[in-house]
Amino acid sequence: MRFIAAIVVFAISAVLLVVGVSFKILSGPRALEASVDLSKVESPFLVVDGAILKSNPGLQTIEVAGGTSSFISYGRTSDVLGWLGDATYTTVNYDAKTNTMSVGTTVTPVPTTATDTAATPAPAPNPSGSDLWLDERAGKATASLSVNVSEEMSVLLAANGTEPVPPTLNVTWPLPQPTFLWLNEDNLIFLGGGLAVIGLLLYLWALSHWRNQQGPRRRGRMPKPPRPRRFSPQDSPSIVAPSKGRRSAPRRRADFVALSVSTVCALALTGCTSPYETGVVVDTPTPTSSSIVENELPPVVTEPQLRRIIADISETVAKADETSDRDLLRTRMSGGALATRMANYSMRANDASIAALPPIGNLPLTFVMPQSADTWPRSVMVVSQDPDQPDAPTTGMVLIQESARENYKVEYLITLEPDAYVPETAPVEVGSPVLAPDTKLLAIAPQDLALAYGDVLLNGDASKYYSLFELTNDTLVTQVGHDYKANKAASIADKATVSFAETKGGGKDVALATLDSGAVVAVTLDEVEQVSPLQTGAAVIPEGQQKALLGTNATSGVRSVYTLQMVFYVPPIGSNNKIRLLGFTQGLTSAAVG
Repeated sequence: MRFIAAIVVFAISAVLLVVGVSFKILSGPRALEASVDLSKVESPFLVVDGAILKSNPGLQTIEVAGGTSSFISYGRTSDVLGWLGDATYTTVNYDAKTNTMSVGTTVTPVPTTATDTAATPAPAPNPSGSDLWLDERAGKATASLSVNVSEEMSVLLAANGTEPVPPTLNVTWPLPQPTFLWLNEDNLIFLGGGLAVIGLLLYLWALSHWRNQQGPRRRGRMPKPPRPRRFSPQDSPSIVAPSKGRRSAPRRRADFVALSVSTVCALALTGCTSPYETGVVVDTPTPTSSSIVENELPPVVTEPQLRRIIADISETVAKADETSDRDLLRTRMSGGALATRMANYSMRANDASIAALPPIGNLPLTFVMPQSADTWPRSVMVVSQDPDQPDAPTTGMVLIQESARENYKVEYLITLEPDAYVPETAPVEVGSPVLAPDTKLLAIAPQDLALAYGDVLLNGDASKYYSLFELTNDTLVTQVGHDYKANKAASIADKATVSFAETKGGGKDVALATLDSGAVVAVTLDEVEQVSPLQTGAAVIPEGQQKALLGTNATSGVRSVYTLQMVFYVPPIGSNNKIRLLGFTQGLTSAAVG
């Protein structure tokens, strides 16, 4: 049997190897390739539409070569065209029947007004590193990218944004390859070679066993001869005449087979009985309604794209923090988040004991709320949490992309409240619509939210907006609310006066709709604190961050500005729910003598 097993394994391996090698030699071309000469194209950009790439099935591989530098990226067609803006670009044509690709039309910018007809559009920057691309590749002489785009996407090719596109473009589609037992040629050869090794091992094992059986056998006592069987009379005759008829003879084997078949049929029919007859309740799927918002506009980012953006933001801000590089910081931060961090740079320059602000960690995302849009500006709200430190504060960010050629910047960087709760939002694949700053669909318009909450901080329950807010678990009211301000003013009443004012901050208001017709709204509020001495000629001595930001030890008075970055949930108009603070960050951003 061992030799037979080895022979069978050898035979199977031989079949697989023969078929695999035959496929390798006789299968023909492995891919369909189309090329076009771009040496006469003077445009700095080339756009390949997704419909062309989907003309043939399979993964598409795009390669540009022949220039001093090469770049390939892909994204939504609306994003690619939005990034190009007024830049000149060229298209390509493709005939799937003849597999020929040719240079298409050259699109030139159209002047928006009569005065722009003589104006020359500004050259586009280098497309490398844009947040709009789902993926990109760059190289010197050659760049290659394998994608599986849909018809709503396009591929952008360039050199460096100023030079003409590289002179050669190749697009490759894989051709279907023959298979045997669902295995391609490489798998057949690999499996056949493996079985050949196994067959060789089986043959050696069988040969070794056979040789061991051929050696001299050890002599010993001979076995006893068998004893004759004793005769015992029987009560009934051992030979019985068969009865006549077809059913008279015993058919034990047939009865056993019939019993087995009947038993199997009975068991099979048991599985077909009604669940109510057997006493077993079977769960059957029932149609359920979906609460997904119907929206024709796509989300501005995908989750993989967003993770790449946040990773780049984290790296850029970390580099800026190392050297207090304000220009580098401006490339990835804006609004209240930028003002708070730049103020920290100034404080640390005057006082090394002041701690740096926490870095923007590249942490796992636990909540993503992208805007659904195909125009600019665009917004994305995200929440991240360190899985290794579940007790650490949860961080929220609001990213804004002002234009197609600008990257996303952190407009809001906040710490969420411990009991922050956001009603159900649209899936990431759908996106959430943005609400206008003056919308009448919410309990309060987003543009009025910051000053309304500031009035509550200033006047407490005397504010006319007090009843709009849920303040039971609001930690910001506890820290800087009306009671705090009153206590602070009383503590220095014998030396100086302190006054407070609430002004709208410089950050942009962002409101993204939730599925209950409410919205998550991000706003900025500036709290102005003016401390003045009571006596003429007296001085106010600043301390801590105020002193570090002022750079002076004494002054007649101090005017400080604290920027509050806040995110709220605002219910729809007519709802019984109240506005809830979801998270905030407070920071000293300005201090002046006066």
